[in-house]
Amino acid sequence: MKIILLAGNANVGKTSTMNIVYDRLIREGAILDKGTPPEQSEKRKKDFECVLLYKGQKVAVHSEGDFLNECFEAIERFRESADILVLACRKRMRAKLEERIKKFSMECEIVEKMLSDDEQKALEILQKI
Repeated sequence: MKIILLAGNANVGKTSTMNIVYDRLIREGAILDKGTPPEQSEKRKKDFECVLLYKGQKVAVHSEGDFLNECFEAIERFRESADILVLACRKRMRAKLEERIKKFSMECEIVEKMLSDDEQKALEILQKI
């Protein structure tokens, strides 16, 4: 499995960026396979987890990245069932996540998230899928 980590500090818009990734994948023909898609409201602040079928691959999207254990559990949950996992995480947890990912011999790409670059970072993630 390939993992794309969206790493950033608290409250920089990681969930907003993940919402944009989800929306773009759906617009490009992805189909919801399982899980709960993001809420369809104006603010869309709630975290979500789902699996999309996109161009013959299973793409898991997990936006809850505030707790290291939750990120570890997402990796374990999708390790065998997804081709790609797009995972949000706090910047301070990045090194421990990369260590765990290497332990499982998975490919990992990092997208650094800063404040107010939601659209740009969403496009960067989409190019890696």
